[in-house]
Amino acid sequence: MGGDLKHLLVTKTIVFCGYSLRDEDFIRIYKYLEKSMGEVMPHSYVVTLNDSATGKWKNKPTVIKTDATYFLSELKKRLVENNQLIPDSVLPEIISKLFPLKKIHFRLSRIDIKKDPLMILCLSYQDGIIHALERMEENWRSGYYSHLCNITNSIESYLSLKKSFLNKKRYFDVAYIDGYLTGLFLLLPELKGMDFPRYYIYGEDPLFDYSSYKRARKKSKRKFKSVYVWANKESKKYKKGMVLQHTPFLAGADIDA
Repeated sequence: MGGDLKHLLVTKTIVFCGYSLRDEDFIRIYKYLEKSMGEVMPHSYVVTLNDSATGKWKNKPTVIKTDATYFLSELKKRLVENNQLIPDSVLPEIISKLFPLKKIHFRLSRIDIKKDPLMILCLSYQDGIIHALERMEENWRSGYYSHLCNITNSIESYLSLKKSFLNKKRYFDVAYIDGYLTGLFLLLPELKGMDFPRYYIYGEDPLFDYSSYKRARKKSKRKFKSVYVWANKESKKYKKGMVLQHTPFLAGADIDA
């Protein structure tokens, strides 16, 4: 723990909030680093209402005299204005799409996939969106989904995964990844307020309603014959009444199963 603390103090600009800086163990570590690093030691900041909070330091941190809660709320507001953070108001808007999508998903899951093999991929795609939105709702308070860089990095990672799964012709996973990506795209500021495709046919343009899905399904049988052959073969594994569902995780791209 002491090693991690030292690493943070010498590599980051630290802003102390709600911390008195009176802990003896911390003071000993900080003074040791000040002595070892001298002027190279990164400058730090203290958000406090106490004027004497930095009296023991050689290289005194800059004091920001205000309430820590107020400071953090104002900082977050500024970061949102600069498009560095995603506002919390985005979450209810996105989660409101979850229940209507689940209703569609439940209705489609009752279709006999032997009569419509490509529905396997549509259901997997919807599972991807549902799991993405549920994960956002569950983990929003962690701050992960507030940071735009995390979202863009996740999108890049899933696009790379999609390529790996596609190379192995794991179409069920590819459809799931496309769905998960659709969920992540909803967080991008430039796509705010836009509708999203609820139906899926591999390789086809975004499908927003069931009529579009049925039209695309006819073309896909000819256009992507290998995918249809795979789906047709896969559909024979399921009995009528079974509900097809993708797990809320992906096995490694190096696995052949």
